[in-house]
Amino acid sequence: MSNADPPYVQLLERYCLAVFTQKLDDLMALYADDITVFDPFNDWSIHGIAAWRASMQQWFDGMGEGRVGVRYTKPHATIVQYSLVLHTTLSFFEFDAHAKQVRSIANRCTMAARRDLDDWQIFHQHCSLPVAEASLQAITQPATPLVFA
Repeated sequence: MSNADPPYVQLLERYCLAVFTQKLDDLMALYADDITVFDPFNDWSIHGIAAWRASMQQWFDGMGEGRVGVRYTKPHATIVQYSLVLHTTLSFFEFDAHAKQVRSIANRCTMAARRDLDDWQIFHQHCSLPVAEASLQAITQPATPLVFA
């Protein structure tokens, strides 16, 4: 990542690094205090930075000695003055303590951010998984392979 990258690429790169290194403060720095998250796991919705921090802390704690790598497909974004909206597919790759990949999942993700002072902060994040109509089971990988940015 460089300062020459568009702000949405910088946001995604910082997100990926914070998740992989499990640096909760770095991850939370990406989000506005009034964040609203629609996440496909556990809670229907999460409101406010304290609740989002608690959710992310629980996720990090559940990793134990493992790590999660995150990659994203080419993001599509629109920036208008102090507002940014992007959508991409985020793929999460879980590795055990021996760096062996144990599972992965892909999420469709939309983020909305606003520029506060010198930085962009995400105030809305919506990640989702499609659901197979016949079985009502989540589809965790797309039918065709993803091409990462």
